[in-house]
Amino acid sequence: MGGALEILQLVAGCLLCGAGLFLMLAGAVAGLRFPDFYARLHGGALGEIGNGLAFCGLACLAGNLAQAILLLALGLGCVLMGAGARHALADGANARGMETQFHRPPGRAP
Repeated sequence: MGGALEILQLVAGCLLCGAGLFLMLAGAVAGLRFPDFYARLHGGALGEIGNGLAFCGLACLAGNLAQAILLLALGLGCVLMGAGARHALADGANARGMETQFHRPPGRAP
C-alpha cells in the first residue's frame, strides 16, 4: 500500500508542477501580447496561479511534512503578495488617469 501511495504522490506532484509551469508560461505570453496595461496585469495573474500550483506540486514531492508546510506557506505568500502588488499597480495607474485602450473617448490620441 505504501508503494501505491508514493506513486500517487509523485504523479500528483508532477502534474501540479507541470500545470503550474504551463500557467506561468501562459501568463508571460499574455503579459507580452495583451494590448494595454490593465489587460497585461490581468494576464499576469495566470503566472501567479501557476506559481501557487507549482509550489503545491513541490509540496507533494517534499521529503517530509515540515518541508511541505513551508512550501505551501511560501506558495500562498507568493500568490497573496502578487495579488496585492497587482492591485497597487492598477490603483496607481488609475489615480494617474491611465485609461484602457478599449474605453478611450472618441477622438483622443493614445
